[in-house]
Amino acid sequence: STINTSTVSALNIVNLDMIENVTFLKKHFMAFDKKCCLCKGQRGAMNTCSAENCDNYVHITCARSSGLCAVIHGESSEGKLSPEQKPWSLTCPKHSNIDPNDVRPNSIPIEQLEAQAKLFPPETPAKPPPRPLHKMTVKERQEYFDDEEHEAMFLANSIYRFEGQKCAV
Repeated sequence: STINTSTVSALNIVNLDMIENVTFLKKHFMAFDKKCCLCKGQRGAMNTCSAENCDNYVHITCARSSGLCAVIHGESSEGKLSPEQKPWSLTCPKHSNIDPNDVRPNSIPIEQLEAQAKLFPPETPAKPPPRPLHKMTVKERQEYFDDEEHEAMFLANSIYRFEGQKCAV
């Protein structure tokens, strides 16, 4: 969940607060054995295809590098996109309807994406998600609350349920 200084300097990142922590997402993907439909890799965070009832997940870098996925940004030259245009989403190759003849010539073939994904060592598998609290044994609850992250999440959820959502304005 941390980034080393060589990565930060290589990416020319000045404000570390702008980097989103995707640790929770990565744990979810690993626990449920989700893989990128392009590179077949499991490392890193992925987006789900925005097509209805599609369960394909895609790394944004794979989607852009392959040229086979429609990546929809939040705005165009004409301004912000409407909700119907599904801003900040992507569709997998199956739902992108991109003609193979229209793929950019410098795009990376799927075979090469798969080969590159195999070069990365697998991340340590995440523990399966815990059972609901009311179904845990006393020992399971003790182990659950011994983890500071679980305890903090439980407290945050309890406070949210008690106080409700607060206006940020």
